[in-house]
Amino acid sequence: MAAPLNRQYAGVRPATSPRVTGREAGVTSAAAARPDESARYLIYSHDTYGLGHFRRCLKIARQIVTQDSGCSVLLVTGSPLADRFEMPEGVDFVKLPAVLKSGSDEYRSRSLGLSIERIGRLRADIIGAAASSFSPHAVLVDHAPLGLRSEILPMLDSQRRKPDRPFIVLGLRDIIDEPGTVMARWNTDNTYRLIEDYYDQILVYGAPSCFDPVTAYEFPGTLSGRTSFVGFVTESSLPSPVEMPHSDRPFVLVTVGGGEDGAVIVDAVIDAIASIPGHPEFETVILAGPLLAESRIRELTGRAENLPVRIEHFIPEVPRLMREADLVVSMGGYNSVAEILSHARRALIIPRESPRLEQLMRATRLNELGLVDLLRLPDLTATALRNAIRRAMSDPAVPLAQARLNGMIPLDGAARVASLLNSQTKSRRSGRPQEADGE
Repeated sequence: MAAPLNRQYAGVRPATSPRVTGREAGVTSAAAARPDESARYLIYSHDTYGLGHFRRCLKIARQIVTQDSGCSVLLVTGSPLADRFEMPEGVDFVKLPAVLKSGSDEYRSRSLGLSIERIGRLRADIIGAAASSFSPHAVLVDHAPLGLRSEILPMLDSQRRKPDRPFIVLGLRDIIDEPGTVMARWNTDNTYRLIEDYYDQILVYGAPSCFDPVTAYEFPGTLSGRTSFVGFVTESSLPSPVEMPHSDRPFVLVTVGGGEDGAVIVDAVIDAIASIPGHPEFETVILAGPLLAESRIRELTGRAENLPVRIEHFIPEVPRLMREADLVVSMGGYNSVAEILSHARRALIIPRESPRLEQLMRATRLNELGLVDLLRLPDLTATALRNAIRRAMSDPAVPLAQARLNGMIPLDGAARVASLLNSQTKSRRSGRPQEADGE
């Protein structure tokens, strides 16, 4: 197996003793008692496809209010499903009009009968108004340095010109796309320069020995010096138990994120299980995704009626199911993989390969490290999937559990991001701003 992913992460430190929130303690929160004295954090997530960006931001928000129970966190998100998730005390969200990705760099309105140009102006106005009224002490931008079609640049420009400007951070997932594509796009739209102009620090949600975007995307020295690796963004504590009855037989969990592009995998899983002679030696729970059409859910449920398969449309939190499962079958999106690394024992990844190569790159690297099994979409058939599941289920090794036991995978990214934001906010509010550390 390759070298452990346990390098030092300069500039960000995990919280040593998270505090109990007011809701958990059964008392009135400090934010409610002194509404204009509490620290304020704004987190922006463009959210055009799936649930990964919003869920990652929500994990960070939970850590922020855990470490500072008197603060307020405002999520500004384009996720069409933000209201389906429980907000911790001290956290709320502003919903942007939803946009759907229809190509590599093409978008359209998900619900409103407006052009993408008009939707963009509307979203930018909402973002600017939210930031102006909320007046954050720290701003965290998730993944997209310029936002959707540069929609956050006016807000960032306004915030950085304030006398008491907030600490502005860019959080990048481990892999954006293959290097040539990213560098061409970032050079064309001046992303490197704009990051340098607007952001105080860059946090990479990953480990350099897994993938190093600083090297791969050729960050100039000014940006490299502001960049820190924080590990994968996960939550150390599990949510409330999920009631998902199954027998004592082996249990396979299939999860395809939001579900808009995962139906082909769900179809293949049902076909694979149906092709097993007699009774399959395992049970399966399929999380088909909240964005999959109801008509498709009914169709899939009908096909699985006489099989040991349970199909669920949507469950807000899946880590506990991952921990209970003998095998997790998933796509290769960041959030799903981070949760798999944090909770699963073994995993089979079937990554999306368009419009970006991000998922394939991530799954390939983790497969090279011996952490997950890989099945590519061009090779996906009922037979190939059935054989891959059976191989994984018959292997006594539990590589992910062993990697966690050995401290091989850095999984405290959410706590590290929250710790950095909290420390910077406190120092700036006290009038003694710190220099943002980098590697």
